[in-house]
Amino acid sequence: MTLPNIRFSTNAGYGTPDSRPPEQVHRDAIELAVRAEELGYHSVSLSEHHFSDYVGVPNPAVVAAAIAARTERIRISINISVLPLHNPVTVAEDYALVDVISGGRLDFGCGRGYQPGEFKGHNVTLAESRTRLHEAIEIVQGLWTQDDFSYHGEHFQVDHLTLYPKPTQKPVPFRVAGVSPESFEAVAAMKLPLLCAPSITPLDKVKASLDVYRDALRSHGEDPADYSITLPQWVYIGLTDEESFTAPRASMEWFQRRNSELMTAGILPDDPGYSFYSKAQANRANFDYEHYYNQDVFLFCTPDKAIDRLRDRIEYLGVTEVLCAFHASSIEETLENMERFATTVMPAFTSETASAQASASVG
Repeated sequence: MTLPNIRFSTNAGYGTPDSRPPEQVHRDAIELAVRAEELGYHSVSLSEHHFSDYVGVPNPAVVAAAIAARTERIRISINISVLPLHNPVTVAEDYALVDVISGGRLDFGCGRGYQPGEFKGHNVTLAESRTRLHEAIEIVQGLWTQDDFSYHGEHFQVDHLTLYPKPTQKPVPFRVAGVSPESFEAVAAMKLPLLCAPSITPLDKVKASLDVYRDALRSHGEDPADYSITLPQWVYIGLTDEESFTAPRASMEWFQRRNSELMTAGILPDDPGYSFYSKAQANRANFDYEHYYNQDVFLFCTPDKAIDRLRDRIEYLGVTEVLCAFHASSIEETLENMERFATTVMPAFTSETASAQASASVG
């Protein structure tokens, strides 16, 4: 098999079920990004969440700027900014400044959000999330690329604004997150790359949704090969099968339970576009760790098995980037596992990609 040029990224280590105070949580996230750069990861990602200990980054731009000041090469990925909650002019300003401070290392990802409590806390109606997202995307992209920009939509109004400073990159890499087929079709209609949200969805269903995205791209006159697809994976690389099963269990069970609690802390609108989230709620509320582990939904395994499974998934799904969400019960264990993946798994793909590219150039 000839592999595409696969990139490996990691998240910033939030969501670990421990008792660290908030100031330590954020300092550890910055140190994790520094270590990820040293280990050769392509990017470190930050996700926006509010009013809970689940991930716990209400303003990723602030943490991104701190990471930019401590690093030189690693890209800083926002996965995701919940655009419907915010004035898109402010979002455009904040992340343009991150791109400038980082010397053009921002990868911007956004999505519509799904936690009812976050929308209630921002006095935004969850049922409006799709239209607010689409309008906000147009405004952010317009302000980043145009002078004297105006926009008049249902939710947002912009009159003759020129952003200063504009981002260093032209353009800033821009992705939209999705978990449902409806979202995938909407992302394709906007002709933007897709960021799959981390899930416990079986691979055949992920493949079916990606086929929807690619078919929708073709219907809009686009070549799917021109679009990147990032696949998040829950990762724990153990030295034995027993360690791979046991070590990440408490963290994963906490994470799924906490996610279910936050998804059910409110009423989802009677919108067909949220039917997928209702199913996700039920799956997380009845989360059976052993079942999903035995289905190989996670990448909880030894290095050799991780390499084989990743080869299969990359080929089967056609992804271009793997975002590793390392699950462990402490930040120390997370860092150790991130290093183990970088030294025992990533080199297999780096060498195979280099070999394939060399063979192509000779031919």
